[in-house]
Amino acid sequence: MTSFRRNSRIAIAALVAVAVIAPAATAATKKAAPVALKNKKLSIYGWTSSPEEDGALTGLVGEFNKKTGAKAVFNPQKEYDAALQAALASGAGPDVFYVDSFKMPDLLKAGALAPVPAGALTNPDGIYPSLRTVFSNLTEGAMLVMFVLFLFLQNLRAAAIVAAV
Repeated sequence: MTSFRRNSRIAIAALVAVAVIAPAATAATKKAAPVALKNKKLSIYGWTSSPEEDGALTGLVGEFNKKTGAKAVFNPQKEYDAALQAALASGAGPDVFYVDSFKMPDLLKAGALAPVPAGALTNPDGIYPSLRTVFSNLTEGAMLVMFVLFLFLQNLRAAAIVAAV
């Protein structure tokens, strides 16, 4: 896996983790029913990429703990997929974990994911609108690059190969 691709996956995973933690951390400010997190132990799994990123995520979890009274712990996993699968199979999986979009359907079928609590997402369409814009722009840009390459190379397969590199 290329460094850019891995870093992109890590950034997306971090955003997902924040999306899961942020609603609980801000529930009291929205005048919603308070989430009972005081002294609740939460385990958060994620893959490890660097000591700096692990430290930053641990710091965010620390801020979350201060605001909510929770006792959440970020547990970076070197062999993330194997560790997550073992934890879920044992019935002692983490409370919060990164989910690759390709693995989500399997986790849903296996019953490994809890339903989103009512009221936790007041506006699901408002989650990461800028992220959706970036991805749609990247897709449109990739299509444009392939079209231009096709014009120059006159070969669709060659254009796809060059665009993928």
